[in-house]
Amino acid sequence: MTRPLVTDIGYMGISASCEKIMANTYTCPPNSHPFAQEFFDQFEHAVPIDSKLDSYISSKNYKRG
Repeated sequence: MTRPLVTDIGYMGISASCEKIMANTYTCPPNSHPFAQEFFDQFEHAVPIDSKLDSYISSKNYKRG
């Protein structure tokens, strides 16, 4: 992870950008690695939209502590 992606996504995978990646609506910021968008776009094929992941917790529903 390098800038600008690390700034936008973060290291924990709980940012709003991560939600967009999983929903296949994320657009990489300018000056991102040329293959980053292609990589994120592949998630749609890895996890079909109609499947449910039991281990998935949205950042909205995540509680610390």
